[in-house]
Amino acid sequence: MRRRFYVAILVAMALADWGAAFDVSYHFGHVFDEFSFPHLAVAVGVGCQVALLLYALVYRRDRLVAVERVAITVALVALVIDLVDIPLDLLWHLIFGIDATTWSPTHLLFNYPTDLIVVVLVVAQLASPAARGRGAWLLAFGYFLRAVVAVHFPLYQQEIGAVALDGLNRAGKAPWYVQPELRALAGPHARQLVMGGAPAWLYPIYFALALSYALTVGRVVLAGWRGTTRTHFRWPWPFGVATALAAGYLVWRIGLQTLYLAIHGAYTVVPWYLLGMGLVVDIVLTFGPRPIAWALAAWRPALLPREHLVAAALAGVAAALALYTGMALMGALRMVVPPAPLAALPFACVSGAAGALLGMGVGTRVSQLLTSRAEPPAASPDLAARRLGPPLEASPLGSRPG
Repeated sequence: MRRRFYVAILVAMALADWGAAFDVSYHFGHVFDEFSFPHLAVAVGVGCQVALLLYALVYRRDRLVAVERVAITVALVALVIDLVDIPLDLLWHLIFGIDATTWSPTHLLFNYPTDLIVVVLVVAQLASPAARGRGAWLLAFGYFLRAVVAVHFPLYQQEIGAVALDGLNRAGKAPWYVQPELRALAGPHARQLVMGGAPAWLYPIYFALALSYALTVGRVVLAGWRGTTRTHFRWPWPFGVATALAAGYLVWRIGLQTLYLAIHGAYTVVPWYLLGMGLVVDIVLTFGPRPIAWALAAWRPALLPREHLVAAALAGVAAALALYTGMALMGALRMVVPPAPLAALPFACVSGAAGALLGMGVGTRVSQLLTSRAEPPAASPDLAARRLGPPLEASPLGSRPG
């Protein structure tokens, strides 16, 4: 498919993501309803994605290469899971009433197929001869930015809740955007409801896991690894993929924050500490492999072929430390941050390493697949001989024939 097909899908994804983020803010101040503007935005965004994928598979099937066809089929199956989850989420709300949490099973089920969709659509786009031309890395960067948005989604609960709880503690009453009906339903459980009943340690541990994964997988696919071929879908600079993804996400969040303040809605913490996480991931994965290889050669030669995995694990640990450092700096500047107990730091380091290792594994597999597809196979000697025809035989007398 042509590049504009993948641009259209990315626009539809952005609409659905905006609707989902707006929905979290909306329900911090309004009681549950079956129909609202945020729900409509999500439905339109998902519906457009389904329509585009069906169009490609049914009406333009002959234009799809094999890998592209399989990837688009997988993306469509993942979107069907999202569609099935919509009535399940409605049923969950009707059964349990107020559900002011992004951590409910139906909300998580709606969110996590998104990451699979992002990965397979990157494969489809960069495997398509019509879409992987010069500058294809920019569109792939947009998809990986969407991956950051998707894996972060459950954390909106703690980031909006932290602001609401701070206002509740300072003023002694619910923020202005909370409807009286919602305030009456919450009653004495308002403080617990604001944080969705999630424990304080969940935020730093999940943040380190999810964001280390998203930043690492984008960096590995776009910047390559260990001498992979520099092709048209590679990031054009030697450094900065993860940092740029973090900065792009912060721009997205500042835009949402502006909207929330303009409509007097529930607003959220802007996670500035993500920028530090992106920076350390870039530093470790760009400059770390060589000293890591030297150290392994001296101390653990058996691990030398796996130095990229060691670098990924160290990048995840460094990202968790950058997360805590950034939150501490924001707190010192009297900026609101979600709770992050210091006792959870070791577990955040482990989860960060796990997320970066997962990102390295997925990114390496995708990068190898795309590199092999981008490079045409060399012709065999027999095929070359058949194309050139039989060799000319020299004249017995050494003169030219004829």
